[in-house]
Amino acid sequence: MNYTDEKCICCDQNFIAGDDVVVCPECGTPHHRACYKENGSCINAALHETGESWKRTPQPEPVFDAEIVEDLNGGAERIVLNVDEFEKENDAKEQGMQFEIDLDSKTLGFDPEEDCNGVRLEEVADFVKSNRIYYISTFKRMKDFGKIITFNVLCFFFPHLFFANRKMWFSAVIATIFIFVLGLPGRCLELVSELGKENLTDAYFPFFPFINMQTIASFFDMNVIDYIKTNEAKIDKLAEIFKILTYAVSAFMCLFANRWYYNHSVKSIKKAKRLTDNPEMLSERLSAIGGTSIGGVAITAVVCYIALPLLFAAFFIIK
Repeated sequence: MNYTDEKCICCDQNFIAGDDVVVCPECGTPHHRACYKENGSCINAALHETGESWKRTPQPEPVFDAEIVEDLNGGAERIVLNVDEFEKENDAKEQGMQFEIDLDSKTLGFDPEEDCNGVRLEEVADFVKSNRIYYISTFKRMKDFGKIITFNVLCFFFPHLFFANRKMWFSAVIATIFIFVLGLPGRCLELVSELGKENLTDAYFPFFPFINMQTIASFFDMNVIDYIKTNEAKIDKLAEIFKILTYAVSAFMCLFANRWYYNHSVKSIKKAKRLTDNPEMLSERLSAIGGTSIGGVAITAVVCYIALPLLFAAFFIIK
C-alpha cells in the first residue's frame, strides 16, 4: 500500500516516496522502520484498546467551477477554472487555487515548461496544433489526476477516420480493417435482399452502393450467391454477433482514444527530439508530423468504403 502523505505516529512526519515503512501486525498502523525499532512496538494504544484497525486519512475530492470571463485589459475571453479543493500528486494540498486558461496562449496559459511524461507542454501544444483547448485540457487531467478514461464521441462512430485525422496510421489501418470485416455478413445479406427485388434497376450493390445492380448482375458468381442464400440464417446470426462486437469495440475506442493519442503524442515528440536540438526546427517538425490530416481522412474513407468493397467483390462475388 502507498502511505505517501500519511503521518508516522511516532515522529509525526509525513511518509514520502522511498520511505522504509512497516505496519503494526495487530492494528495496521504505519511507522517508519527506524521509529518502530526505536520504540520497540506500536504506540497506537487507542486502537489496541478498542480492537479497531488503522484507516487512511480521508482525502477531499476536487471541486471545479469553470466560467468564461472577459479580460478587461486585452478584451480577450478567458476560461477561469476555480478549484475549491485540489491536490497535486507530489505536492501538499492547497485550498482555493485558481487557474486561468488563456485562449490566446499556445499552452492555454499553463506553464510551457511543465513536464508531460518527459516532454514539455509547449511541445505537446506544437504537436497537437489544432483543437488545443480540448486536448491540452484533457491531457492535463490525465497527467495531474491520473485520468485514463475519457469520452471521444467521434471515435465511437468513426474510429478509423479519427485515427487517420490525427495521423495515427497504424491505428487507422487496424480500425479500417475491423470496420470492414465486421460489416461483411450484413452486406452479404443486403446483396441477397437486393437481388430478390423484381426490378434490379432500383436495386443497389451493397459493396459499392452507387452502382446499379442491373449493371453488374450478369457478372455475379451464382455459386457464391447460392451459398449465401442457403446459409442465410447462419449469416444473419453472425451479422448480429458482429454488430454487437462492433458496438463493444467502438465503445472501448471511444473511452481510450484520447489516452492513446496522448501516448502517441509523447512518443512522437521524443522521437523528433532525438533528431534535432534546435528549438525552432523542433517546433516546425512537430507541427509537420502532428496536427491533423484531411488527406489522410479522405484516403482512409476511400479505402474503407470503396477500395476494400471492390476488392472483396472482385475476388469473392463477381466472377
